[in-house]
Amino acid sequence: MFRIFRGGCHTRHNLGFVMSRENGFPRYVLLIVHSGGEFVIGGNRQTVEPSHAVIISPNTPYRYELANGSYMDDWIHFETDCPESLPACNQLFPIQNADMYTSLIRQLLWE
Repeated sequence: MFRIFRGGCHTRHNLGFVMSRENGFPRYVLLIVHSGGEFVIGGNRQTVEPSHAVIISPNTPYRYELANGSYMDDWIHFETDCPESLPACNQLFPIQNADMYTSLIRQLLWE
């Protein structure tokens, strides 16, 4: 079972935005990255282009930002009883058709 607590779609942050959680977050965090950015997740640094996703495990330290321009993503804070059903956590991976994921997240948040 999955429980969604909060989320947002096409959340835009202005120049200079930095999300930093040195102790992580107590729940899973799903990000669909629309703008690209610089990420450090569990000590691993990665620069990504738009149309990437990541599921960050609870209590994993992370930080992300976009140095030039506005940062935009879709996001969900959630819990699950079956973490083994999740894809590899804490690793950014490319996705196709990010707008489809935005639509799916929007539907989940409306439920």
